[in-house]
Amino acid sequence: MSSIPAIIMLLVTLSMLVYKDNYNGEGKLTDFFIEDATPGTGHILVNADPSDFTMDITNGAITGGVEGIIERNLSTPLLIEEASATPKFPSDDLTELKSQVLSKGVSTMVVPTSLIESDEIRFSFVIDGNRFSVKNLSPITWEKGSQYIYTIRLSGTSLTISQVTIAKWETELADDLIIY
Repeated sequence: MSSIPAIIMLLVTLSMLVYKDNYNGEGKLTDFFIEDATPGTGHILVNADPSDFTMDITNGAITGGVEGIIERNLSTPLLIEEASATPKFPSDDLTELKSQVLSKGVSTMVVPTSLIESDEIRFSFVIDGNRFSVKNLSPITWEKGSQYIYTIRLSGTSLTISQVTIAKWETELADDLIIY
């Protein structure tokens, strides 16, 4: 019999750590979105009908789902931190970076995908009531059992992906995550 952590390891964790660098606003993040920037690529799948989007827990095969937008509304807004050198934020150390993501970032689970080309995925964030977006800069394949940490810089009125860190997904004790 498979355990819940083993089942979840068939998915991918996407984590985003947004930080301020020359941004004058308060930095209150209330919502985030992940979507296909190029319609028809089918990288972001959602369940229009839960009975039509399933995973076989014996082999991880996923069937159904429709291309859509992952939208998350934060029940408690997150205040984005300013970049700093001491202590280093965002950190270059993987253990510290994961800790920063857990306390100051956002995460969601997605279905593993085939190759995602440059500019095919859009990450959007509502910060201080304004929607900011950025697309992936380079090709990537989101592989099951991995955590992809996107470090994203908010400067002025634009977002840029400053780094993508790929790590083995480790379970963390945190609040419940609702899967849609």
